[in-house]
Amino acid sequence: MDKKLKHYYIKCFISFFVCFLMLIGCEKNNDISISDDYSVNKIEFYSDADTVKELMKKYDIVSESEEVSYSGQIQTLLEYNNIMLYDEKWDLTLCFTSLGLIGFNYRSHCSPDNLDQEYQKWINKISGIYGEPSSSDDYISEWSNNPLGEKTSILIMQLTGYESENGIQISFFADDTDSEISE
Repeated sequence: MDKKLKHYYIKCFISFFVCFLMLIGCEKNNDISISDDYSVNKIEFYSDADTVKELMKKYDIVSESEEVSYSGQIQTLLEYNNIMLYDEKWDLTLCFTSLGLIGFNYRSHCSPDNLDQEYQKWINKISGIYGEPSSSDDYISEWSNNPLGEKTSILIMQLTGYESENGIQISFFADDTDSEISE
């Protein structure tokens, strides 16, 4: 074999081997997902509803509705089923105000016997990604220290009797302070 060709193959092998080692070292831990996994298709906070619908077109929309929130804001809600979050299927409601997308609300269903265990499991998972909650009790845990960027929060809630089912809700929120108020 030609000496130059032999050196070329050796260099290629070394380059391949180094790239292989780098890939192994950068492998993602599948047990706990990275922080932006809460966002389906990399949808960003404050995106408008039409843009989000386009990005979500591979999923079947269950419903689209408008309502006035408890604080008087006009909200558009887009609901989807079977959306993956941290390797599990959830129902997802995307919440929009006049500012755009301000909330990713994931709901899972479980038996009443399993509710406390599921709640603790999700507190542990989210704590492993974003640190300890700012406040927590037996039914609600909150990360209000800007875990997803400036003026963001996360909320985990036990849902008891929610739409006749028990479950967990994990919500990822952006600030909605300047949203339009219903008149």
